[in-house]
Amino acid sequence: MEHRLTALETRLDTVLPTLATKADIASIESKIVKWVAGIGIATVTVIISVLSFLFSRIDHEPPPQQPPIIINIPGQLSGAASVSGGAEAHLAPKRRE
Repeated sequence: MEHRLTALETRLDTVLPTLATKADIASIESKIVKWVAGIGIATVTVIISVLSFLFSRIDHEPPPQQPPIIINIPGQLSGAASVSGGAEAHLAPKRRE
């Protein structure tokens, strides 16, 4: 029994110095928090940069308006004269008095 206890103590004496202490764990924890915060800030910065580049490429000007299409029928008056005495005057029903 004493031989087994001595072997176990020897193992513990060799393993205990290699285990992490509370200070080691706290140091590693603070480094991990810094890395995660840095990666989060970098990710947000890249996303904002890409989105601002894409939105700057969008045209904010409306497309130019096409001029109205004017169809001229040969043999008829154009403009205001056609409305008052043109084809529309012949299409209007005649009044009986």
